[in-house]
Amino acid sequence: GYNERFHFNLDRGEAVSVQTSGDGDLEVGYAKVSATASVGGTAVFSYMRDGVIFFETGVPAVSPRKNIAIFLDTSAENRDTGIAFANTSERSADGMIRLYDSAHTLIAEKEFGAAGMDLEGGCHLARYATELFKEIRQQKIHRGVVEITSDRPLAALTLGQSIFPVEEIQGGLYLLTAYPVIRTGIE
Repeated sequence: GYNERFHFNLDRGEAVSVQTSGDGDLEVGYAKVSATASVGGTAVFSYMRDGVIFFETGVPAVSPRKNIAIFLDTSAENRDTGIAFANTSERSADGMIRLYDSAHTLIAEKEFGAAGMDLEGGCHLARYATELFKEIRQQKIHRGVVEITSDRPLAALTLGQSIFPVEEIQGGLYLLTAYPVIRTGIE
């Protein structure tokens, strides 16, 4: 659900699992963890219908960074790479997003605004790589790297998504793969 909060105490070595209510329409969002000591975490994305889990994947916690790289995989017609960003600062983020092919040849670059990435303070967005760069389908780029440089630290995650048509399942069967977000450059 929107704007849910969870409060709990953990002693050394303990673990806790929390789950949103799932109420409302599916939307993009992010979770922010505040703690007085170092903690780790994993976000689990799942879709359930009539008590059956149709897909599920886990994404490790991330620290906001100014320079990141994301693996791109569009190796099949039914495959795309989803990228989500959160500007955890209070000020608007400006920067560049660049597309490289598998030989690390620069294919395209855009300022955030030109890529439809208006990242005001506290805002977040999610896009498929093919939405950010039409060149991926136009030039048949199957694998590569998307690099992001920002003047504000961004929390990012990425998921590979494949959709397989299955007659018995409305919308098809989804396969999600969590890819790491790589820190590049000097912060």
